[in-house]
Amino acid sequence: MPLIILGVVVLLVVIGVLGFLANQRGGAALSSAPPTAAPTIVPPQPVAQSSAPRSSPATERASPTALAGQVSAAAGLGNTRDDLQAAYGAPIGETPQHLLVFRKETVEYRVELVPGLNGRATLIEEVPSQGGQPWTLEAAMAEAHKLLPKDVQPPSPPAEGNDQFVVLRVTSQGLAQALGDEPFTAVQAGPGQLLAVYVRDTGQGGRITRIVVGTGNDPGALLSRAR
Repeated sequence: MPLIILGVVVLLVVIGVLGFLANQRGGAALSSAPPTAAPTIVPPQPVAQSSAPRSSPATERASPTALAGQVSAAAGLGNTRDDLQAAYGAPIGETPQHLLVFRKETVEYRVELVPGLNGRATLIEEVPSQGGQPWTLEAAMAEAHKLLPKDVQPPSPPAEGNDQFVVLRVTSQGLAQALGDEPFTAVQAGPGQLLAVYVRDTGQGGRITRIVVGTGNDPGALLSRAR
């Protein structure tokens, strides 16, 4: 009986030793495993902003600068209403075609203006008033030259026409800049195209009774606008 008890005690001791050794090997294995690295958090980087300012559509579109001054000598074609009134005084009336009528001494001036409070002259007709005399062609050309823009080309254009009227065709870049495109496209003319038309009176030996200068390239249409 004592031997059986001793055998059981020895068996229990052996089992305990084996369990202890097993636990020691498991702990060593766990301690030798490399630790798991924690993930690295990278903060977001700011987006670089361009230092160059953006241009607005208005600054990207270059627009031509309109001419601010007068195109012709005093009271000439392309000049403003203020300039005309400074030379001729206030208008005395208006024609059926809504041309303003000015009078100075023995000459009457009928003026077509572009819309606006101080619109520019696109047509000027010069006729003798009561007591005035018709012009010779040379004198009429000298009168018209006073009304034409300062930069007309060619300076001395060839005359064309018939026994009813004489026509001179010229262009002016200054007039085109001052008026813009619309007054020319409205009369089917290119920018800066204008005419000087001298109407003859066959009953007075072919003398000139009407001088008309204005935008366009059709003498008949220009005379119709001046009626």
